[in-house]
Parts: sequence; structure tokens; C-alpha cells
Amino acid sequence: MVEEPKAAVGEPGLSFVRKPEPNCYSQLEEKRRVQNLADLKALEHNFEKVQNAEQRLNAREMCHLRMQQKDGTTRTRTEIQQRRRKEMVEENTQKFGSQTIGIHG
Repeated sequence: MVEEPKAAVGEPGLSFVRKPEPNCYSQLEEKRRVQNLADLKALEHNFEKVQNAEQRLNAREMCHLRMQQKDGTTRTRTEIQQRRRKEMVEENTQKFGSQTIGIHG
């Protein structure tokens, strides 16, 4: 007897199965009923956690706001650039002395 390759993987096929797991239709129905009941209970368990699109968006925005909140004072972009420029001038003064840097100096 030639066995189909689909049967080895568990896919449905046209080959004869000697001892199928559900022996009769009533066992098959019972097995499906139990599986469907387990799936239904899993869905009911997650029913309270379901959010619509607006609720998900509001939750995401609140998360972003919480992540952006800082305890200390925040600096503007201009203040950060000025601090970096000052640090760069101090570093160059330390490395090269008080020489003028650039083509115009």
C-alpha cells in the first residue's frame, strides 16, 4: 500500500486510515464541542481587555506623555546648542591654546 506524503504531515488526504482517532461521528462531534468550548472560554476571558481604536490611541498617547515626563528642568534646542558650542570652544582652547581657529582668523 502506498502512503501519501500528506498523511505523514497530518494534512487531509484521500488515503485510507486504518485506526482513525475519532472512531465514529459522535466522538468527532464531542471532540469538536470540547475544543470549541475551550476556545469560547478563552475569548470570554479576553472580552474585558478588548479596546477599540480610540481607546488604543488614547492609551498610546498617555504612554508617550508618561515617557516624556522628566523630574528635572528641560532645555530648549538653542540652550543645548549653546552648551555644545561652549564645550567645543573650551576643548579647542585646551588642545590648541588661544590660537584662532578657522580661515578668517
